[in-house]
Amino acid sequence: MSKNLIFLLILVMMTLPIKMRAQISCSNLSLAGGYQDSIQQNSYWFSVQYQADANNLINYPYISTVLNCEGDTLATGSMFYFGQLGQTTQDYPVFTNNALWCEPLSIEFIYGNELMVNDTCYFTFETANLNSLSSNKTSFVIVPNPAHNYLQILTNETYLNQPFEVYSIDGTLATRGSVESTFMNLSLASFKAGMYFFYFPWSSERKPFVKF
Repeated sequence: MSKNLIFLLILVMMTLPIKMRAQISCSNLSLAGGYQDSIQQNSYWFSVQYQADANNLINYPYISTVLNCEGDTLATGSMFYFGQLGQTTQDYPVFTNNALWCEPLSIEFIYGNELMVNDTCYFTFETANLNSLSSNKTSFVIVPNPAHNYLQILTNETYLNQPFEVYSIDGTLATRGSVESTFMNLSLASFKAGMYFFYFPWSSERKPFVKF
């Protein structure tokens, strides 16, 4: 390869439009729909909308896990596309197992950001009312489940500064606190193995999780 060609390639890389390197976040992504595959009955497709400039690209996106309303893994997916451009809606496949289908579903979406580092977004899906967490006013997500070292509570701004409680399956209060951010980590270091319920007294919402 000639020196002139090498210099030209370096120059092109250095002068890529700024839009190609624009910062990406979950606020640019939303769940646009979901439907069952017409041929494979255990296959579903979930549509993800990427709201960014048309020149922006997320790398190797895919839906990795779908949890049902009880926190059990309902479906899994794997890498299917090399990327998704801004201002597009793309369908991602997942394959269900024998877990109970109960809504709302919690959908874990993984993509490579502008620095080629993987980031994760979470969406909720309800057949009658489809929204992403950023606009859903009546739902929260807890992951991972089962959990060992920590539990992450994913909410929207409605939950900020609201009190929460965690109870063991026998009704014993394990801990309480208030929501500090929309992506909050709760340490489980002092929890014994078993089933617990994460509970919001102000809205009477609760979700189970397992500490192992």
